[in-house]
Amino acid sequence: MSDENGEHENAPGERRVKKRRQKRVSRDSLYLKRKQLLQEMQESEDSPITVRDQVEALKKGERVTDDEERWGDRSKRKRGSQWMLWAVIGLAVPVLVVGLIAIIQATAPNATNEGVSDLNIDFDAVSAGREELTEQWFYDNAGDALSKAVDVLEVVNDPDVTAEELGSVLRNEEQVERILASKEAGEFATFDLRNPTQLNFEFGSSADTGFMTVIGNRSDFRSFRAYFVTTADGLRLDADATECWSEVAISRLPEQEIGEGILVRAFLRKEPHFDNLGDQDTFSWYQLLDQYQENFVWAYATTSGPVDEKLKELLNYGRFLEGRDLDGERVTLRISKPQGVNEDEFTIDEVLAEEWVVPADRS
Repeated sequence: MSDENGEHENAPGERRVKKRRQKRVSRDSLYLKRKQLLQEMQESEDSPITVRDQVEALKKGERVTDDEERWGDRSKRKRGSQWMLWAVIGLAVPVLVVGLIAIIQATAPNATNEGVSDLNIDFDAVSAGREELTEQWFYDNAGDALSKAVDVLEVVNDPDVTAEELGSVLRNEEQVERILASKEAGEFATFDLRNPTQLNFEFGSSADTGFMTVIGNRSDFRSFRAYFVTTADGLRLDADATECWSEVAISRLPEQEIGEGILVRAFLRKEPHFDNLGDQDTFSWYQLLDQYQENFVWAYATTSGPVDEKLKELLNYGRFLEGRDLDGERVTLRISKPQGVNEDEFTIDEVLAEEWVVPADRS
């Protein structure tokens, strides 16, 4: 039943339920608040605010902090990048300059036929203000020197050559005897001169002796490096350097009994693990290889002694600017056999030459 005011009266036993009125929120105020937040967030062009962030911000009624407030505006970040770029350039330029100077100094002493004939280098101008190079004659007479060198090799190739003829083109009489003995034994391989234009040549020096090397192939298909020096009698072939002649061949050293020091020509190599062969505080070990790097023996010098330091300098071993020479260097040494070592181990007594050409006063 209902009373006169329109309210229903509950019957006995019925549950009475009261209706509550919901509080109305102004739609206009909520719309304006959301619109204001969106406008504030869109004012920042660089603000990387995602849709999800916008929704969360609207729910919380707060503005999301953008990267610009944390790291500065675009102009400030651009200025920072420029300073970093100039700092990197400032560090890189000195390193490049030092590297270029090291490369130029390393390549300056050796010139090939391409550098002489094609570039037309004025070596007098290059060496102005410096001492004249010991190989300067070859620089000044490159074409004539190569032509004469080919003529000398043709004389040596002649199977019927006489001792007198060899004496006119070889460096000394001892070399004449060795070449003749090699020919008689059938061990001498002639130089391939069928196409002289295929030959290459380089200039170098050993102490105060300048030389030219002519590079090509022999009749046994192995390569050769023929060494030529200048004497009072003209251009001469250094047959000992060309043949990598040693008083005892590298391959025969382990089986040979040697007392006093002997002369050997070899490729010299050194690696850090070589010193594990013995007390590295006392001995610095090297590997000596033959002309074609097929046979080798071990040899040591006193650590940090004059011989050791000279050989390390030759190999750029332990140097900062230039890397270690992994291919090895040609050297002429005097070695001996100490007591109490293995048959393939020797001691280095003296460095006769930093090449296979030995100055006349050291041979």
